[in-house]
Amino acid sequence: MNIILFITIINIFSIFGCTNKNKTENLKETIYSNKFPSRFSKKYIKNEINKIIEEIKIKIKNDKTNELENLKLKLIDSVLKSKIGFKNLGNTCYMNSAIQFLNSNKLFLKCFINSYFQCKYNDKNIVSNSLFKILLYKYLLNGSNKKWINIVDFKDSVVEANKFKAYKWNEQGDVYFFIDMIIDNIKNELLNFKKSYICNTYEIEISKENDNIKEIINKKNIPQEEAFIIKINRVKKENNKIVKINKNVIIEEIIEISNSKYFLKSIVSHIGDKASNGHYVVYINNNNTWTCFDDKKYYIKYSHDINKINYKKIFTSKNIKQSAYLLLYEKINI
Repeated sequence: MNIILFITIINIFSIFGCTNKNKTENLKETIYSNKFPSRFSKKYIKNEINKIIEEIKIKIKNDKTNELENLKLKLIDSVLKSKIGFKNLGNTCYMNSAIQFLNSNKLFLKCFINSYFQCKYNDKNIVSNSLFKILLYKYLLNGSNKKWINIVDFKDSVVEANKFKAYKWNEQGDVYFFIDMIIDNIKNELLNFKKSYICNTYEIEISKENDNIKEIINKKNIPQEEAFIIKINRVKKENNKIVKINKNVIIEEIIEISNSKYFLKSIVSHIGDKASNGHYVVYINNNNTWTCFDDKKYYIKYSHDINKINYKKIFTSKNIKQSAYLLLYEKINI
C-alpha cells in the first residue's frame, strides 16, 4: 500500500525533470571552468576528511566544545562562500541543485551541523554522513582552484536509505521532492534535527502574467520566521496532461513581514518549456552578487536586478521570471 501511494505521489507531484545538456551559447558573464588542480589530489582530500571526522568523534566524546564551536563556524562560513560545483552523474541536475540550495540556507546549515555534532557518530546515518562530507569538501577546498566534486557517494547513500521506495534514480526528477526526501532522511537519522529545522515552505499560485511575488507573499499571511521557502506552482493539468506554467512573476529581492525585512538568498530555476524535462540551475546571492551554479560550472551574474538575469542557453523559458521555482528568503542579520 505504501509503495502504491509513493508511486502515485511521484506521478502527480514530481513532474519537473532534468536532462543532460552540452550545447551552450557564448556567455558574456565570467565563466569558471571545471579543472582539477594538481596540488589537491583526491587521496589527500579524502585523508583530510577522515582525519577531521575522527577528531570530531574524539572531541564529542571528551566534550571539547570550544574547538567544536570554532569548527562549526568555519564550516558554515566556508560552505556559504563556496564556489564548488557538482558533477552531473546522468540526469542528476535536480540532485546537484537540491544540495546547492540547501547549502545556501544558513538556517539549515546551522541546524544540520549542530544536530550532527550533538549526535554520536553512527555509520548507519549514511545520508547525514555523506552530506557532512560534502560540507567538509567545500571547507577543505576553500581558496583552492578546484571547481567541482563528484557526489556519487551522496547519491548512493540516498538511494540506499530509500531503497524500499519505487523511485527511478537515473531518470529525471523534481528538485523539491528530492529536497523533501533528504530532509526526511536526516530527520530519521539525527533526532535533534526534528526540533531544530524550522524553515517552512509555502506554495503560491501565479494567477496572471507578471504577478508580483511580494503581493502574493503578503496574501499568504506568512508568520515572522528566521527563513522560509516559496514554492511557485508551475504546473497545471490541461487536456489530461501535466503542462508547465511559464508565466512571468516579478521577483522581489527585499520583502517585509511584520516589520522584519527578508532578503532573497537563493533561487532554484527550472529551465525548459515542458514539465517532464528540462534543466535545473541554482542562483545564490553573496553580497549582492548572484552566482549561477550549473552542475560543474558556475557563472557570476553582475546584474543588480534579479529579474533581468537570463540563463542564456538553448531553452526558451530561460529568464528567471519565467523559470523561478523555489525561492529562499532569509531574515536580514540572521
